[in-house]
Amino acid sequence: MEESRYLVSKAQRNARKSKIDPWLTKLYEKENPYLVQENTYRDRNLSLLDSIGAASNTEYFRENMLYKRNANMVHVLDSLMQSQTVFAGVGAAHLPGKKGMLKMLEDEGYTVKPLVSKQSSVAQTKKEQIEDYIAPTAIKTASTPDGFLTIKAFTDLYEFYYSGQKYYISPDMTNGAYLTISRFNTYDYLPNEKEISLDRLDNFLFEDIPGDIIKKDVLTSPYPGISILNKTKKGDYQKYHIYKTPLEVIVIKFAGQKDYVLKNEAPIFNSITFKTPQSGFDTFTSTYNKYQVNFPKYYTTDNIQNAGQKLIQGTIGSDYYFLKEVAYNDVYYIEEDKFEAKFIVTNFYKDFEIEDSNGQYKNNKYYSYEGVAKKDSTSTENIHLKSIVKDGSYFLMGYVGQTESKATDFFNSFKFKDVQQEGFEKIIDTSLHFSVITNTKASPPYDYYSYSKPKDYEEKQNAPHTILNQTNRFLLPD
Repeated sequence: MEESRYLVSKAQRNARKSKIDPWLTKLYEKENPYLVQENTYRDRNLSLLDSIGAASNTEYFRENMLYKRNANMVHVLDSLMQSQTVFAGVGAAHLPGKKGMLKMLEDEGYTVKPLVSKQSSVAQTKKEQIEDYIAPTAIKTASTPDGFLTIKAFTDLYEFYYSGQKYYISPDMTNGAYLTISRFNTYDYLPNEKEISLDRLDNFLFEDIPGDIIKKDVLTSPYPGISILNKTKKGDYQKYHIYKTPLEVIVIKFAGQKDYVLKNEAPIFNSITFKTPQSGFDTFTSTYNKYQVNFPKYYTTDNIQNAGQKLIQGTIGSDYYFLKEVAYNDVYYIEEDKFEAKFIVTNFYKDFEIEDSNGQYKNNKYYSYEGVAKKDSTSTENIHLKSIVKDGSYFLMGYVGQTESKATDFFNSFKFKDVQQEGFEKIIDTSLHFSVITNTKASPPYDYYSYSKPKDYEEKQNAPHTILNQTNRFLLPD
């Protein structure tokens, strides 16, 4: 198991080809890549499955992910099958090819044959009965962490954040169904060439919605949107609601087997409610009481309760406010510099191709820089920015509007507070054996990127060579 983890980690270092083979590109142009692989698997076409892997993955990946692990698994299987019957399950990609497990087992002297017995009518009936059965399930009212969206779901809405996108998954595990919510920031209040509109999204539906679109309706409340009912090639129904709010595009998807969605979608989609635009400010206090700031009551958050990059954005009328936080623990250059405070602001303007801006350093308690620039050549609105660098955290506050005093009030309302952490306990390091009070779990005792432990079935005469390799790892650069 340890070596398998190591090989999987090693394979990921160089997994995909920079450009997949032309024949596979043409195939993916005709059909969704995921469906191509799924249908290939269901058709038991191992040769095509192996060809797809060879066309998209590097040989380095296949050597570590497949070939070496295939040899290990065949060795273990052979040692067990000498004395007993074995039922084993492996991924389909491990089976085909000259270095696949089927060929390796044949090379060991085993007769390998597929089980392709015909299904009896009784078995077919039972199978259909099981597939058609829907277990009783319960839904409950759940909300996103920022309270912007409320919906009836199977579970609480836990937020996942990846590459600037936040999404939520609520599965009905018993019936093989799931509800997902994806939220995409539009940044319409910042300079952009093309606003993300529902008309533009509508043009992509044919490509991105699997199978056939059965029904499409226009939504008008509480926000403009599109309702879509589709049926996949497998015969499963899915339903989507796509909304355009002042700050985001929100995609709500409900999927299940066969007509499960048709029978269960109404109470879910009829329960959807959103936070509605409103005026006025509230005091926003961050997780762990790190800071507080006066912020519009109508706001959304990204990843605010988890580690990593965080964003709050809100509006009052045509005025737009945002606060972004990034923690950067630079252990190689342990120093905070006012240059960084200025760079955050000037680089923001540069990213939007705004060349004419003014700014100055502010605040003696921590490094801070404020800047202002026209939103664009034809606009009467300005983009006011303020950066803060303190204790390994980098903040960027922004106001887009016509009133300078609103930016000043917003910036001045930001205050650091005494942090109130939870979940701290004494942890003893497993390598150097020091102790520290922290809320971070200790790392596993194994380093899967430098595995060198010999297999228990390797011959003992290989031991000196193994020890030499271990020594060289510390003496020679990678």
